[in-house]
Amino acid sequence: MGILGILLFAIVTALLLLTSRDLLRSRSARRREDAAEESYARGFHLLHRQGRLDEAEAALRTALAGSPAHAGVWNTLGLVLRAKGDVAAARAAFQSAARIAPDDATPWLNLGELAARSRDLRAAITAFRCAIAIDPTDRLARLNLGNALFRAGRPDEAIESLEEAARIAEKDAQPLYWLGFCRIAMSDPAGAALAFEEAVRREPEYARGYWALAGALSAMGRSEEAEAAKARALAIDPHLS
Repeated sequence: MGILGILLFAIVTALLLLTSRDLLRSRSARRREDAAEESYARGFHLLHRQGRLDEAEAALRTALAGSPAHAGVWNTLGLVLRAKGDVAAARAAFQSAARIAPDDATPWLNLGELAARSRDLRAAITAFRCAIAIDPTDRLARLNLGNALFRAGRPDEAIESLEEAARIAEKDAQPLYWLGFCRIAMSDPAGAALAFEEAVRREPEYARGYWALAGALSAMGRSEEAEAAKARALAIDPHLS
């Protein structure tokens, strides 16, 4: 074998070794990813089907060890940690999911709900607005933004978000229910009554909707209609007060 043949043999051998290593690495990576997906599925199942939070957290952390840039795992871990009452860790998990998947509104929605539960309304409003910026058709983000603005004493700003939520989900009574309370806060009982009436039209067995409607009608001096709405509310839910 001449010098050229020896060089060619050495080059081919080196290429084969590199290809072999790459294949081994690829297979190893696939095994890690498959194991991470299995751990993710197990953690998701333990959380949503069985409520076994400690085991769910352990499974999800195992998944992250194999796939640290998996936004779904981070988001689900945040849900587990929130259920366990670890607000700071849940927030960090949702933030990780939001960084990894900037086009997914879900982590921002979860961050907003976490902040709202902690009564950090400013953070909640910011998070819900981020979710809406990503997905303007997200009914829940708009509903929650309206609720947070209302609770923050900003009913005039809440109205636009709630009206849009009601437009997006044409059968959902919740946006109209909260829209009614915004109208009441703005000294508009007639507007409130219209919102509550639409809420119970959408959901005929909505006891709290009838109860709120009774209050708005009473404020307008329409006592008989108010009593009828109250009676309807109590017929649906006798324990309502």
